[in-house]
Amino acid sequence: MSLPSSAVKFHRILAQFPQELSFAFAYGSGVFQQAGASAGESENNMLDFVFAVDDSVSWHKRNLSKNRSHYSFLKYFGAKRINNVQNYGAGIYYNTLVPSNGRVIKYGVISTDMLIEDLLRWKTLYVAGRLHKPVAVYLIYTLGLAESHGNRKNSRESSDRIMNGWNRDTELLWH
Repeated sequence: MSLPSSAVKFHRILAQFPQELSFAFAYGSGVFQQAGASAGESENNMLDFVFAVDDSVSWHKRNLSKNRSHYSFLKYFGAKRINNVQNYGAGIYYNTLVPSNGRVIKYGVISTDMLIEDLLRWKTLYVAGRLHKPVAVYLIYTLGLAESHGNRKNSRESSDRIMNGWNRDTELLWH
């Protein structure tokens, strides 16, 4: 059995990055065809990725050597400074508008520890919230499925609490 052509394309893109990833997924309209859009339209949409890495400084250092043009002016300050910027807010650093294999991509880098914290405790709900929507998971090494399952379970329980007492068939339409 062969991989779907989209999986092959995504694996070719992933091969351009340092391989010390613990988790990688793609999301958005470049991955999933949107309602009312033709397949041809989706081919032109940006591909969005998130990479979880165990050591952000080392990963950025290797990626700067391999893909320096992906970075903004921060590349001149080095991997440690990029990591410092990454640790603000939601703990993810994005490189955007990156040409790759005939497509335009953006990719965010988050530490595995920060991702697990967000999945289990919804610290920022930025990446955990992204994982409530459709995603295409391409790589799982050190990240346990329990964290992702816990994130979905927490989401479902929160929804149930919000909906508690509502007549779900009618009242949801009016709130």
